[in-house]
Amino acid sequence: MWFEEPPPRAVRAGLKRAIPEPFRRAPEWGSFVLYAGSGDQFINLHICMAYAALGDPHPIDPDDDDGSFGFGVGQPFPNLRQSRAFEADLRAWLLDLHDRHPIAFVARREDSEAGGTQLDAWHRWSLGRFAEVVLPRWQAHHASRRTAWPTGRCG
Repeated sequence: MWFEEPPPRAVRAGLKRAIPEPFRRAPEWGSFVLYAGSGDQFINLHICMAYAALGDPHPIDPDDDDGSFGFGVGQPFPNLRQSRAFEADLRAWLLDLHDRHPIAFVARREDSEAGGTQLDAWHRWSLGRFAEVVLPRWQAHHASRRTAWPTGRCG
């Protein structure tokens, strides 16, 4: 997510602790930007573990298992209750965060292994702000990185 103004450094550790557990494993700050994620490609496993009290993971259909995960890595997948709880916690976290430190936009990729990403009001709100908010910030960010090289090139 990209904040309207960078949250003060003094509060950033607390903001990291408030991230829903499956996304709390590898948070990174970059001034205006907070990246929250699982730190690996197995968000499905982290959701299953964080919400284990909500039942057993979704059973794997043997007809759908092509063996591409190897040694069962990547399995299991969250059940519907686990997925819904994670999505609800994520939305509640974003709303609370936005109340304290206004968010300019939120970007999230779809991930079927996470139980199916629910692209909700945050997604639609951020898409509607793309031309006005996202694109100019992205361009300014990349322009500033290009000018950081003394020779004007990366080599």
